[in-house]
Amino acid sequence: MGKVFESLVLDIIQLAFKHILDEEQHGFISGRSTVTNLLCFQNHVLDAFSRSNQVDAIYVDFSKAFDRISHSHLRAKLGAYGINGPLLHWFHSYLTDRQQTVKFATKKSKPFVPTSGVPQGSHLGLFLLTVFINDVVQCLNSRCLLFADDIKLYCEINTAADCMALQAALDQLILWCYQNEMAINPAKTRAITFHRKLNPICEDYLVDDLPLERCSSIKDLGVILEASLDPALHINSICSRASRSLGFVLRMGRCGFENSTLVTLYKTLVRPIMEYASVVWSLHQVGQIGRVQSLQRRFIRILGLRLGYTYTEVPVSALENILDLLPLDGRRKVMDLVMLYKILNSRIDCPSLLHCVNIRVPTGTRTQQLFERGNHSRNYLYHSPISRMLRWGNEVCPCVDFFGDGVGAFPHVAVSAASGED
Repeated sequence: MGKVFESLVLDIIQLAFKHILDEEQHGFISGRSTVTNLLCFQNHVLDAFSRSNQVDAIYVDFSKAFDRISHSHLRAKLGAYGINGPLLHWFHSYLTDRQQTVKFATKKSKPFVPTSGVPQGSHLGLFLLTVFINDVVQCLNSRCLLFADDIKLYCEINTAADCMALQAALDQLILWCYQNEMAINPAKTRAITFHRKLNPICEDYLVDDLPLERCSSIKDLGVILEASLDPALHINSICSRASRSLGFVLRMGRCGFENSTLVTLYKTLVRPIMEYASVVWSLHQVGQIGRVQSLQRRFIRILGLRLGYTYTEVPVSALENILDLLPLDGRRKVMDLVMLYKILNSRIDCPSLLHCVNIRVPTGTRTQQLFERGNHSRNYLYHSPISRMLRWGNEVCPCVDFFGDGVGAFPHVAVSAASGED
């Protein structure tokens, strides 16, 4: 019953905090996600690239964030945001006098009452953590993006003075941590320079007088970002992981599972690995597209063997249609279109992404293009996420109503348009 009551409180209080939580916070907020966080960041980096500048980013790791949240500071922040009276007293009761034990192997400690931290695994724990760090954005003089307690500071770098400004923002974050009884873990905090220069500006960033480790690539919310934003490393990673999962699924086939069961396992365990956040890294190079698609072709050929075909004679395209397995590049196109639809119709609550989508004002009756697209001087800008989405949108706009189709019907219409069906 306690979990049910927590979820009821969370549903109500999230509505009240929807316009209080900062726009840069993308964690566990309706209409925002890891994908919106990554898209906003990538747009900023690509804008800097278009000006021949670099972007320095610092990925901050808080030390034991859940366990260090001060109850007194959290109550004060809840009160400042308008939570008072019986509800504030309820939160006080929820946080205090909780008995905990530590279990190691077969041993268990005596019960103790923690004086800080929020319950991990609870409905309210992540929300309270988000509320606690919400005011950090106002303390910083640089750009930042958050997903719960994952925070990245970043700044467009043109001169060494810009590096000093980013260090100043990091110092401000350290001060905020001191004032709120939090701590940064220097050993897990990383700095990276995103650039396409021969000689980028490289300055050390310090936490407690210790230089942060610099890296040439970083895993950001599940997507590997290289310094040049080339997706090659991420493709290597997802293909390797998906191949292992596919091997597991195919081994299940030896245990007597039917083809329909194997297709369900493939859709559940393998394909999501190859499609997570595809809007951010979607491919345009033929070799990379073929490499990702080869895993689905391999799966279909194995099913073909079970149907009596030889491996080389399996009609892959025909079986894809029969098994309702749209080619992966087609599915990525549909995901781009669905993302564009959600941005336009406020299903995505991210003003900075909506700002990037411009509706075309036609000067004549012949044009059928709905979206205005800028001219790009570089290939990587032409294939950037927003540019690609707008390009797909213009392709299918004669067949798709971005404003009239309902959210449930639009993906099906987009699939038909992307596959060239009437």
